[in-house]
Amino acid sequence: IITLSVAAILIYIQIACGKRNLKQLVIDASNGTLTFTITHSKGCFDGIDCCNNDLQYSANLDEIRNIYEDNQTNIQTIVIKNENMAEVEACAPSESWSNITLKMSKIEDYEIVQELKGGTYVKTYLVRHISSGIQYVMKQVAYIDDVDKKRADDEVALMKRLESQFIIRLICTFTNNTELCMILEYCENGDLRNVITELQKLSVEERINRVWILLAHIARAIDFLHSDNIIHRDIKPENIFLTQDGSVRLGDLHLAKDISQNNFYNKIQETNIYMAVEIRLTNRMTYASDIFSFGIVLFELITGQHPFAFNTDNEQSIIDNIQKGDYQELPDWVLNEMKMIVMNMLSNV
Repeated sequence: IITLSVAAILIYIQIACGKRNLKQLVIDASNGTLTFTITHSKGCFDGIDCCNNDLQYSANLDEIRNIYEDNQTNIQTIVIKNENMAEVEACAPSESWSNITLKMSKIEDYEIVQELKGGTYVKTYLVRHISSGIQYVMKQVAYIDDVDKKRADDEVALMKRLESQFIIRLICTFTNNTELCMILEYCENGDLRNVITELQKLSVEERINRVWILLAHIARAIDFLHSDNIIHRDIKPENIFLTQDGSVRLGDLHLAKDISQNNFYNKIQETNIYMAVEIRLTNRMTYASDIFSFGIVLFELITGQHPFAFNTDNEQSIIDNIQKGDYQELPDWVLNEMKMIVMNMLSNV
């Protein structure tokens, strides 16, 4: 166990057997009693527990206490307390997206505010529900042949299964010609790509404090997926969102898969600069694959740079660096404890 005192906050890290397998991370406010623990198994974070806090010693971490001190909080209660209750009237529950009824919303109920990102099968827009004025994200996916429909239906089913405070909320669905439209929760503070840019403007101390908090949020969200035997398969800054109150939501679950049968998934659709090295060697994605991607995200939050892009901007060269395990070191001002966490996540399994 390694102990370090920084601004009266003690950080303990215990590394278990095997790489990319953090056994326990505890932050304990000295002379106060803020504690959160991340236990780790099968390549994921199994839980975060928080208890009492003394603001004198841990004001920067108060956000963690507020969110996690009551692990029994009913998620539905949190949703009900949301001021945007008009969304209940705006959209009917998406219980049957393959059997659209007149009770569901329709495209005419929304006006486009701006176009967001898109892809081969997807178009995404920030929209406003006309009668309520509430903003949502509308995701339009191809819904033509059986392959399209299965892809879309699987994503919707998974979002309904995983509905929680850690996942972008699916409000409702409806069809529009040859597309399935998903109305999703809109996160006002954008994705982590914006956060990465803003963090680089802060002092080192402020930045690291913020990264600790984001680490706790993201770890808890990934744990929520993994505890239900789901791997995300596309952890990157653009798929991690922040609400207005700073809570983290994981989004874009179209690649997520249940691996309860084999503890791995062996259909790799694409190669990207957040993909773990073992995927290219074994053609298998596991819980640990998400942790590797998480490690890259943490490195970017700290430095503003991709760890494997220190000598190139070329995507294939970055992928080659990942294959070789050739990444830049974190700056000297980064705490050794933080370095160990990131290095552990980026190690080969």
